[in-house]
Amino acid sequence: MASLATSVGAEPSVRFAIDFAEEQPKISDACKNFLAYRIAQAKTDANASPADADRAARLTMLCGRKAMRAVNAAAPATGDAAAAYAAKGEAALATRTFGKSYLRDPVVAAAVRAAPADPAMDGADTEFLEAFLATAGDASDDLTWAPDYQQVLRARDAARRREAARRLDAQEPVEMDPHLAAEAERVHQAVVAASSEGEGARPLPSLPPLR
Repeated sequence: MASLATSVGAEPSVRFAIDFAEEQPKISDACKNFLAYRIAQAKTDANASPADADRAARLTMLCGRKAMRAVNAAAPATGDAAAAYAAKGEAALATRTFGKSYLRDPVVAAAVRAAPADPAMDGADTEFLEAFLATAGDASDDLTWAPDYQQVLRARDAARRREAARRLDAQEPVEMDPHLAAEAERVHQAVVAASSEGEGARPLPSLPPLR
């Protein structure tokens, strides 16, 4: 990004391009968080057999890989996103260069959505892609775009425990939020334990490295 930084005062789109590249976490890391969360949900689905849960997890991982390919293949032609895309250089991958603001750009989102669906996935790839794109614009989603996935899980678990203790003190019924239950560290540790090698801090099971 050095050549871009030298011309920061040239026009607004150049400044936006720098903002895109400086954001953390990167798109590929956020996708890993999103995958881990969805796999945890599949693993804790009381209505699914172990075999069905495993199939759902494998399909989810395939959808994540396809989504990252769609982001990298998208080449925005106009606006701030186009300036950022051109500045990153041909060798750099968009998923490893940019953060959520890049995906929130309507030109980028449209280009990503233009990637053809795989008929063999029966709509699962399209649903995953739309759900992941939606997280970029969801200010309430503190998990997908968290720099430290485990830290957010621990904070949520601590909040759940405090609420449970409060309800017990007040003699109120205690109900565990199913989404929080799915995110329990035991489940996430099981996902991480099955990880492929070389994926770093937040690896995913049997998934070729996200690009």
